[in-house]
Amino acid sequence: MKTISLLTPLFVSSFMVLDNANAFSASSKSSNFENSNFGRGILGISLPGTGSKWPFPKGSVWLNFSTSLGISDKSSYGTRSSFLPISAAAEYSLEPHWAIGPYLGYQSITYSDSYLGETYSSKLRNLTLGARITFHGSDVINKYLGAGLDIKKWDIYSTFSAGLLSQTWNIETRFESARNYEATWSPSFGFVLGAKYFVYQTLAIHGEFGKGNFGFLNFGISYW
Repeated sequence: MKTISLLTPLFVSSFMVLDNANAFSASSKSSNFENSNFGRGILGISLPGTGSKWPFPKGSVWLNFSTSLGISDKSSYGTRSSFLPISAAAEYSLEPHWAIGPYLGYQSITYSDSYLGETYSSKLRNLTLGARITFHGSDVINKYLGAGLDIKKWDIYSTFSAGLLSQTWNIETRFESARNYEATWSPSFGFVLGAKYFVYQTLAIHGEFGKGNFGFLNFGISYW
C-alpha cells in the first residue's frame, strides 16, 4: 500500500493572537464597551455600545466544534462511504463585535471502484486550516432593522475564512494509474451566515449556511 503525502504549510500567525487570552479575566464579562473605531472603519456604520449582557466581551475566547452536510466530493471516483467531517475553531474577541482566530478541519472519504475488471478502494484525506474573522451583529440588527432579538439568547453572525486545503490519497500502487491520485493543496475560502442559541451563558448550539470548511450546512456547539 502506497501513501501519497503532502506537507501543508501552517498558519502559525493565526494562533499567535490567542496568546493574549491570558489577559482575559472574569471581570470582563460585566464590563461596558464603547463604539468601536475598528468596526466603524470596516462597515462604515456606528456600532451600538455593548454592556454586561453581551456574550462576547473584549478578550474572551470561544471554542467552536462542528460538522457539515451538503459535502462536495469526487463522486466520479466511485461509490462513496465516509463519516461526517469534523472542524474546530477558536475565536478571540478583538472587541465586542469582531473576533479572529484559527480553524482546523479533517475529513476522510473511502471510494470503491473497479479497474481492468478488478475492484479496489481508495481513501481521500482532506485537511484544511487557516484563519477566520467573525462579526457578531445581533444588536446591529436590532438597531437598524428594528428587530427584538434577545442578545443573551441569540447571536446572529457572519464569518469569512481563508486558508489551505490539503488532499492526499491512500491507494495500492497497481491502481494508481486508474485515476488522478496525486496529492494536491489549494487555497480555500469560505463565507457563512450563522446563528447561535445560548443554552447557558457559556454554552451555545449553532447552525451555519454558506461555504464552510467542507459543506454548505454546518452545525455544532460553541463553548466559552
